[in-house]
Amino acid sequence: MAVIYKENSKIFKGVLIFLIGLAIASMVGIFTLWFKGLGVGYGGTSETWSHFGSFFGGVLGPILSFLSFTAIIYTVYLQSDSNKVQALANKQAAEDRLASEKLAIKSQKDQRDAFQKRIKHEKQQQLLSFFINTFDELEKLGCEATQDLTEKNELGFVTLSYRTNAYAWKAHSTSLVVKRCIDKFDSESAELIHIYATKCSGQVNNFKRNIAISQNALINSTEEINELLEQWKATHCRFENALKVLKNKYFSTWKEESNNGN
Repeated sequence: MAVIYKENSKIFKGVLIFLIGLAIASMVGIFTLWFKGLGVGYGGTSETWSHFGSFFGGVLGPILSFLSFTAIIYTVYLQSDSNKVQALANKQAAEDRLASEKLAIKSQKDQRDAFQKRIKHEKQQQLLSFFINTFDELEKLGCEATQDLTEKNELGFVTLSYRTNAYAWKAHSTSLVVKRCIDKFDSESAELIHIYATKCSGQVNNFKRNIAISQNALINSTEEINELLEQWKATHCRFENALKVLKNKYFSTWKEESNNGN
């Protein structure tokens, strides 16, 4: 835009100089024509100078008017051209401003999306950390509860103590929490939860089976043992149902991620 304006300015100056030169040349030509051709030289009477004034004004006036008119037309043309250039500059400025606004909006959206992703990732990490600690604690309680089935008294009998009750309560509560939080896991977290929950479900099922096998050697009442077995059965079923839901929901994603990894 600046280049076009500069070129127009040069053209205008050139035309202006040309018109001024043409006007001066016309004046000199009129003087020469009068004094050398039609006039009486540099002398003469007042009547002669009166004729010269009439001749000068009659011949040079229309020429100067025409040159002035031409200059005005060219000035209008330059003004129109300048207006077009300014309009283009305004349009370009508006487009640049709109592009800048769109870029700013996109930048804000990207920052907002990045923030949301970071918050979501942190929540997943906290949730995953909670469940991993819970599963580790559950496995530890299961190992301690197994001692109830291996520690026999002098008569060869065993007793299900507080360790079994603690393990039963922890397994029961963990299975409920896993069931309630299934929809809160992303694919990556769900895969780890599936691995840990499978291990804990197997441990629960083995402990239930060992109680059933050792039932005749237990000092606890039959009613208490049957109640424990039902509770372990329900806990194991909840684990298995949760594992099934996780697998049905994320198996295709896990498989795809595994193939991409290979």
